Order: sequence, then C-alpha cells, then structure tokens
Amino acid sequence: MRAFTKSAATLLVLCGLVGAGCGDSSDTSASATSDSASAAVTTVAPATMVAPATTAVPPSTAAPATVPPTTAVPPTTAPRAAPEVLTFTYVDESRTTAAYADVAEAPQRTIETTVYLPGTTDPAPLVIFAHGAAGLPERFSELALEWAEAGFVVALPKFPLSNADDMRRTVDDPIVQAGDLKFVTDQLIESEATPGSLNGRINFDHIGVGGLSLGSVTTYVHAFAECCADSRLDAVMGLAGLFAVGEGAQQLDLPLFVAHGDNDVVLGYEGGRAAYDSAGGERWMFTAFGGTHAAPFQNDDTVYDDSFRAASTAFWELTLKGDDTARARILAAAEADITRIEERTG
Repeated sequence: MRAFTKSAATLLVLCGLVGAGCGDSSDTSASATSDSASAAVTTVAPATMVAPATTAVPPSTAAPATVPPTTAVPPTTAPRAAPEVLTFTYVDESRTTAAYADVAEAPQRTIETTVYLPGTTDPAPLVIFAHGAAGLPERFSELALEWAEAGFVVALPKFPLSNADDMRRTVDDPIVQAGDLKFVTDQLIESEATPGSLNGRINFDHIGVGGLSLGSVTTYVHAFAECCADSRLDAVMGLAGLFAVGEGAQQLDLPLFVAHGDNDVVLGYEGGRAAYDSAGGERWMFTAFGGTHAAPFQNDDTVYDDSFRAASTAFWELTLKGDDTARARILAAAEADITRIEERTG
C-alpha cells in the first residue's frame, strides 16, 4: 500500500492539487503526425460477410400465362431503438467524503451515476467508465452512446471529490474512487434484481472497466491493486493514464486495452507504454500520433475519433461478448499516419 500511495502522490504532484491538468477537460489535439508516424501499422482486414446461399424456387404452373409477374418487395428491417439514458443517485453510508479546505467531512459518499442502456431488453454486458480529475461523465456521452448502440450497458459515475463541479481531490483518490466503482457495481446489481428500469437489462457475468487520466489510474487500482482488485472484472481499458498499482498486483492476465496520445504533456506517453508492458495477458496499445491528453478520447472532434471508437468497441465485443471476429476489427481500426494499434499476447 505504501508503494501505491507514493505512486499516487507522484501522479497528483504532476497534475497539481487544484488544477485540471490531470483531468478530462477540453484540450486541443493536433492533427499533425509525430515522427513515429512512419512506424509500421499492423493492419488486419476485417472479416468479409458471405451472403447466405439462396434456394431456387421452381416456376409456378398454377397461374395463367396472361397474369403479369409481380415484383417482390424485400422485407424491411426495423431500426434498432436508440439507447436510453438514465441517472441514478447512489449513497454509500459506510464511507465518508473527506474534508477539504473549508468544506467539512460528509458522513457518506454520494455518487451520481449516468447509465446508458442499449435499445433492447436483452441482458447486456456492463462497462463502467471513470472520468478524470476536473472531469464529468457527460464529456464521454458520444463514446457511451457508441458503446450502448453496440449492445453494452455503460455506467459513468461522477466522483464526489474529483469532478469539475466540486474539485477537492486528495492523494487517496484512486483508492477511494476504486471503492466507488465497486459500490456502483454493487448498486447496479441490486437495482437490476428489483422491479424497475434496470430489471433484467444487465448481464453481470461480463463486466469491463475503463477510465481516463485519474480515472485510468482509478481503473488500474480497481482491476489490479492488491488492496482493491475486483474479481468480477473481465476486461480493462486505460486511457491517458499511469499504471500506479504498487506491489502485489493482482489479475494481470485480464485483457487490457491501453490508449495514449504521443504528444500528451500531462501524463506522458511513456505512462501508457508502461501499462502496456506491465500487463501479463492479451493486450493492445492504441497510439494517437500527435494526440494530446484527453481530446482523442472524449467528445472533442478529432481525427482520431473513428479509429478509437471502432477499436475500443471491438475490444469490448471481443472480451465481453466473446465475438472472436472482433479481434481482427481492433487492428483494422488503425488509420495510417493517424493511429497505430499493437497487439501482444502473454
């Protein structure tokens, strides 16, 4: 635990105790490529869809020759319903919210959580996503909608001390926020088991967790740190983060998707590479050439959007839905001179 606290302290010194530098507030992402853009891009063509064989229908002899032929009208496919967006307020009475400056300690932790539900009533895998320091869940609404449209329930908690509306974070935030992720998961399970809007909508046998910046550090603690590793997790995504989990890391064989801009001056690109190198299971490294800290991954319009959203969605489809055809789509999402995607197994 001491080793983790030191790492977390390093992170927060880099970010500044009251600034938004380590968060997901809007930043400008360059469209120009870095010198490394010439590196080879591993591209796998997506699997082609083979049309099903048709069965010939013998000509009919029942109709008289004078009856003109009719033109068949192809069946229409009903459009998929749009995702539903709900907000829940969960109160953890077992943990306090730390005092900061002139704000007194609160006896509980209140965690507002935005949930995106796919436009189907079938149980869907769950993705929990953590915002960064001075961040907000709504900055990831486009990404959440993309994942929900692909068939995932997406839950975005608003952390009590590190959101843009109430910026009072402390050095213990990644550990405490990992507890928030666990608590939100518990609450979703309880909500799903009772009559209401979530009843029967979530498949808790398949859970992924991801985050940006401080949210990525929180994600890594929640997935891997000895203090906090949640055994219910099936896959992990870290965006623009720092792998600060200390000694005694757990579950390092979980599938991992790491994404980082190589022009990130807040938490440098080497932090993403370290996370990629530290994992022990199947993993992917998404590099945004010229990408800054947060813009490539949130609602900002950048040249990386299509590539990142396609790759990240395919990662969840592979790891949470068991769709092995998505493996090729992860690598195929790379765009020459814009993004690179690497894969490593074990």
